[in-house]
Amino acid sequence: MKLRRFILLLIAFAAISFKNGYSEDSFQFNADYAIYKGSDNKALLEIYYSFYMKSLNYSFNNGEYKANVTIGIKISGKNGNQIVFDRQYNTNSAVKDTSGSELKKNLIGQLNISIQSGEYIIEITGSDFNNVVNSDTLRYPLSIPENISGMKMSDLEIASEIKKSSDQENSFYKNTLIVIPNPSALFGSSLKTVYFYFELYNLSLDSSYFVEKRIYDINKNIIFTSQKSIKPSSVSIAEYGTMEIDTLHSGIYFLEVLLANQLNNVIDSKEKKIFVYKLNDNKADNTGNTPQNFLTSVYAQMKEEDLDREFDLSVYIRTDKETKSYKNLNKLEDKRKFMFEFWKSRDNNPSSAVNEYKVNYFKKINEANKSFKGSYREGWKTDRGRILIIYGKPDDIERYPFQITTKSYEIWKYDSVEGGAQCVFVERDQATGVYDLVHSTLRNELQNPNWEKELTN
Repeated sequence: MKLRRFILLLIAFAAISFKNGYSEDSFQFNADYAIYKGSDNKALLEIYYSFYMKSLNYSFNNGEYKANVTIGIKISGKNGNQIVFDRQYNTNSAVKDTSGSELKKNLIGQLNISIQSGEYIIEITGSDFNNVVNSDTLRYPLSIPENISGMKMSDLEIASEIKKSSDQENSFYKNTLIVIPNPSALFGSSLKTVYFYFELYNLSLDSSYFVEKRIYDINKNIIFTSQKSIKPSSVSIAEYGTMEIDTLHSGIYFLEVLLANQLNNVIDSKEKKIFVYKLNDNKADNTGNTPQNFLTSVYAQMKEEDLDREFDLSVYIRTDKETKSYKNLNKLEDKRKFMFEFWKSRDNNPSSAVNEYKVNYFKKINEANKSFKGSYREGWKTDRGRILIIYGKPDDIERYPFQITTKSYEIWKYDSVEGGAQCVFVERDQATGVYDLVHSTLRNELQNPNWEKELTN
């Protein structure tokens, strides 16, 4: 891989802080990334980062105050055994005065890296060079598609501003646009418009497509959706959109963009989390437990059909006692309190503003629905969906297509679950896309040592 360019920009908008317990002066570093189709069958990895300037240490020299920061990028194989990229970059911020509003800005930069297909771990470290205590490392799984040339849709880039421009010398210029990233994905009273950018590839010039935008709350309830038709003038195009947050309360939301064909069948979709924080918002849509209580939670006004739906979705983690208790509830208020306590009891970090356990659970529900939906069943109700939700993504999947003498089947392998385990799924009815679990080495799952007999047509 090679570093294509290093760019830095100072964004002059007031920084806003999410309700997560840090003070305005504490060290604040954010990072995000997006994957695009590159050249030579490689992907273009754009890495975005930001430092809140007031959280940096400034020293006076030659008539100005200067802060120095270091950005480290380390990319390794998913098992951490092979480092494929490891570099550090130093830059600085210089101001004439540190007493006014000049420091209430974000120092924002971008790195572009060309990278081959593969499964990686990326570590992005931001440090204050003048105070080594001020350092933060963000670690993400990084999956670069195997068939880069066949990509249909890039990731979403969340931005603070997008505008038309012919200034190709601008560091943030791409495809006739200036795209200013917002690595924190944080919006509020001083930043009321969410901008997002993405690219579409391998389009047919003879076809029209639909691009749909959806906004979900933290419970994966759709709170807004809009759709537009596009007629591509090129096989690859750049698209962008906006969303106003005026009607959203403080909380966590998900922005999803879907590409569909003329029959409205989804071709691809991408999703990003965004944060909204409005000062003195008394109706904050926050499912965390600090300092929240039931009366200020989303459950205090939740509809019964939504409560029942959420209870149904919790089937893989609730106890028999909880199932019996909920089914015996007849009053709406009792159901609301039950579901509030249900998730509160599973919060591994009550001091956090977000119940990450619940967020991760519904992420897996959503992934199962997108990946394994059948003709008559939602994805989370299928065998593959259930295994995904309970045990997580497999470390490896072996796929065996339909043959004259054997049915289609898949073998999922887990390296760290119960010391190593596998699940076998068979498509009993050809071309349905529904795979049933026929064997597993997991303790609480179906075990059938003669599972290969299920493959016979």
